[in-house]
Amino acid sequence: MRAVWGAVAWPEPNGAQFPGQRVRFGVDTGEDLVSLFAPYPVLPALAGDITSMQLTMTKTTFATVEKSQEAMNTWHVIDASGQTLGRLATEVATILMGKHRPDYTPHILVGEGVIVINAGKIRLSGNKANTREYTFYTGHPGGLRKRLLGEYLESAPDEVVRLAVRRMLPKNRIARRMIARLKVYRDDAHKHAAQKPDNVDISAS
Repeated sequence: MRAVWGAVAWPEPNGAQFPGQRVRFGVDTGEDLVSLFAPYPVLPALAGDITSMQLTMTKTTFATVEKSQEAMNTWHVIDASGQTLGRLATEVATILMGKHRPDYTPHILVGEGVIVINAGKIRLSGNKANTREYTFYTGHPGGLRKRLLGEYLESAPDEVVRLAVRRMLPKNRIARRMIARLKVYRDDAHKHAAQKPDNVDISAS
């Protein structure tokens, strides 16, 4: 027997024998049957009859293949003029991961594409331009190289933005697909008009 929407029915106590034991039951939401768990004390004493009680439940929404394809065709333009590097990277990473969507699913690519323009006009807070260093290795003995953030931002602002966003994404394979949907440009010109991107103002967020 199926319970009506929002009601929970127990045909039997499912073998619960002591208080505190969690018992499985089903809820018919009208669309599908959702399995839930509840402590045994909430179950009424049954004598062969089905007893129902009202329950408020939260339904989790997962992304589908159609939603993933919809996200793949959605692009946004973000103007980085006057934006702080870290706050800009946070907003971009959120959109790439899809955490701004109600159907965010960690194992499905539901993030949308981002185009960052005017990366050369990003500002840094504090004294990071003269104190923060980026290090990399050439692969040869003694090949440690260091670069100040201010110098790096002046010569290659697109790489600085990409590095900041990449380090805010998950450390797995799907993140490589996310970062591939990030396009960064030094000035206000980009070549993605065919994607029909919409402008996103992150200054108010």
